[in-house]
Amino acid sequence: MTAGLILWPLAVLLATAGLCRIAPPRARSLYLAPVGCTTAFICTLAALAAALAR
Repeated sequence: MTAGLILWPLAVLLATAGLCRIAPPRARSLYLAPVGCTTAFICTLAALAAALAR
């Protein structure tokens, strides 16, 4: 259970970093705005699940 709570947000953050590398310089916000919101949402859900599991 704990490993899953750590791995999902880590995987999302790594995916965000990968998109930062492949995003074209002129349209970077088109890639990063939705991914940043999704990353924040998944990390918030993981923190909530960790708090509830305690």
